[in-house]
Amino acid sequence: MTSPVTVRSILCEGPWLWNDGASEVTFHENGTGKLTLVMQLFCSTEYTCWIFAEIDWKPHNPACLDQVIDLGNNRKQPTILADFTIEMTLTTRRPPDIWWKGKVNEDWLNEEAFRAKTYRISLEHGRFRNQFDVKHNAGELVYRMDVVTRHKAMRGHFVFLELLRAKSDF
Repeated sequence: MTSPVTVRSILCEGPWLWNDGASEVTFHENGTGKLTLVMQLFCSTEYTCWIFAEIDWKPHNPACLDQVIDLGNNRKQPTILADFTIEMTLTTRRPPDIWWKGKVNEDWLNEEAFRAKTYRISLEHGRFRNQFDVKHNAGELVYRMDVVTRHKAMRGHFVFLELLRAKSDF
């Protein structure tokens, strides 16, 4: 017998990728997770800032994560499965599986980055097709996470601009 699909199982089933796979966040059922963020800054020269950190997270309404989801019969139109808020805190703990040994995390961030912040998350399920998929009639059923902070929706991306504030002295 298989376990029912819940908001929690979807959120925690694997990494959420953006930035062409260079950045990701993973949520674990125990309220921890991992964040890998690559920021490229362009001034007079290209500069890459690496953030590899563990996170702590908790939903404001824990019962919402146990909501059973009916994925229907392969619907093609995107459907919002859940809309909820979480509190997330970036920690100074470095994930043990990180290969990068250079400057990360507190070397780039100020104290504000390590304070708890609230995010509204919308989980969607459907076919999110890019131009290539439309042209070739492709595109698989996937989940998408949208995050809203400071009343700005960042559709299709998981952006931590509020969570990660870079130090201004680099």
